[in-house]
Amino acid sequence: MDIINYLRLLSITIMFSSVLAQGSIHSQQSRVHPGQVVETKTKHPLKVDVKAWPESRESGRQGDCPQFGTAPLDSTRSGKDGRFKVKVDTKNPTYTITYCAANYVPRADSDIPNESEEVIPNPVELYPLNSNVEGYNAYIQSKTLSVLNDLAYLRGVRPAEFDQAVRSLAVEFPRGGPDVFPMLTAVVKGWGERSR
Repeated sequence: MDIINYLRLLSITIMFSSVLAQGSIHSQQSRVHPGQVVETKTKHPLKVDVKAWPESRESGRQGDCPQFGTAPLDSTRSGKDGRFKVKVDTKNPTYTITYCAANYVPRADSDIPNESEEVIPNPVELYPLNSNVEGYNAYIQSKTLSVLNDLAYLRGVRPAEFDQAVRSLAVEFPRGGPDVFPMLTAVVKGWGERSR
């Protein structure tokens, strides 16, 4: 290989490496959060509009769908299987995500850590607008008992660490007020001790 061809090959290699490095830097600037949306009762996947937002307080509405800032960080629509991915810039420590579809109650989940891989919760459940009161009440009771049992179980694994983890949420997310997380700890502790 003569010197001219060698220099051409070297310059192409350097340019290619530069492009790869820029792509790597760009990919480090945002995190991808996969998730899935399902119908609450049937657990069938749903096609819905999904948006990640920078703020945790509602700033307005577009139709029935709440907004949490002037512009979404990312916007997508879940597929036939209910699956989606949103990208959130790493400069945002947390984000709010909204799920909106015709004939379903809009949902907004706020203060999601931008460190977790998947959205929280996953799968996300949307409740239909046309449900009856009896079905709604039964679902709320079932869900409440399920969450209480899950939290009581987790507190039973390591009570002191559970209490500390919940206390730290009060510092990280003060908008709930100073009493919300201590009350949660007391409720979970009482629920767990009821069977002893």
